[in-house]
Amino acid sequence: MQLAVSVALIVAAVGIVPPDAGRPRVAHEIETIPMAWRVDQRSLRAPVRKSCGVVSRGGNVTARLAAARADGTPVWSVRVGYDNAPGSVRYLRIDRAYFTSDQESFRGREAAEIVARLKAPGVFAFEWAARANHAKRGGLFATGDFAAKAAMCERWMGGTRA
Repeated sequence: MQLAVSVALIVAAVGIVPPDAGRPRVAHEIETIPMAWRVDQRSLRAPVRKSCGVVSRGGNVTARLAAARADGTPVWSVRVGYDNAPGSVRYLRIDRAYFTSDQESFRGREAAEIVARLKAPGVFAFEWAARANHAKRGGLFATGDFAAKAAMCERWMGGTRA
């Protein structure tokens, strides 16, 4: 009886064909979770200054639109991390573009390029060191609804320049 069951199991196992047999193997990309973003609008009284931030869940990446120029034209800055260790390097990769800085935030053309890249569907990764113990913080996400949130800020602020 045991021999008959063993033979039956072997015959059944030989007859089982995996569902993707005969198909060429294709490398699969890692699925990334879309980042959830929130908008942080601020109005300060004297002189009237406004700023609008697009903040990632967890606060690891913040793109802030503020009137930093003398003519009041809003410009973007991008900060990676919070309570960063002094002099630590902040790292941001958006698709195949890499950005690094030991400054508090990215500004000017670099910030404008980062925001433009985050507006397009894609993936981004970040890394930074926390102040207390230099512990590295990082993550890999899809850009999610960044474009919609950035557009809300741009409308509220009244336009942007690089």
